[in-house]
Amino acid sequence: MLIALLNYGPAGTANWLLKAVGRKPIRVVLALVLELLFRKGLSKVLGRDAKGN
Repeated sequence: MLIALLNYGPAGTANWLLKAVGRKPIRVVLALVLELLFRKGLSKVLGRDAKGN
């Protein structure tokens, strides 16, 4: 369950936030940045590496 949260949680949260952004190029860049930030944040909170190492 924890691995699924680390893998799919950041992408789902980023997708939810991106619904408000209308321009496609901005959405793509923002999606990449948000997913990276959420992944780092979750791994820091949980004390684990997001890759499972």
